[in-house]
Amino acid sequence: MLRQFYISVVCGFGFGLDIDHNGPYPSFMLSNLEPYKFVFRGIEFLSIESLFQGLKYRDIAQQNHVFEKVGIDAKVRRARSNWQQKQTLYWQGKPMGRHTKEYQDFIDEAYAALAVNLDFCEALLATGNKRLYNSYARTNPSQTVLTAKEQCRALMRLRKKLKENKTQG
Repeated sequence: MLRQFYISVVCGFGFGLDIDHNGPYPSFMLSNLEPYKFVFRGIEFLSIESLFQGLKYRDIAQQNHVFEKVGIDAKVRRARSNWQQKQTLYWQGKPMGRHTKEYQDFIDEAYAALAVNLDFCEALLATGNKRLYNSYARTNPSQTVLTAKEQCRALMRLRKKLKENKTQG
């Protein structure tokens, strides 16, 4: 509750942007639920949410089924997974510890793959230098495959790279 109040104050004064699927532009465009086509490690996705939700499934066929979903449809399937017991996520049958550097690098790689989508990049750059927040996302990494901090960190790193590439090119 205090976290949400802090975010609302910071964003209210224009120093930050709260990512919200129902928010104004560019906020909603940065939501994991927003439909964006992109290819990650040879698989086409319709939203980054489907990628993250699919990681909860060890079975490759079940995982690929979630990968085919868009946004909220992928999120709804989460009830059938028990990934939290072992804190293990899977990429095409290969286990990854939820709390490892390997997984943090995976998050950055996933967002970098999403950055081929020009609409997504335009929205991310439209945030200027504002600090990004997600007051709706969970904060405990043991309870979610992507915390608010991880999402915003990945987005701000990516934004920095996009800006650097823009000034160099």
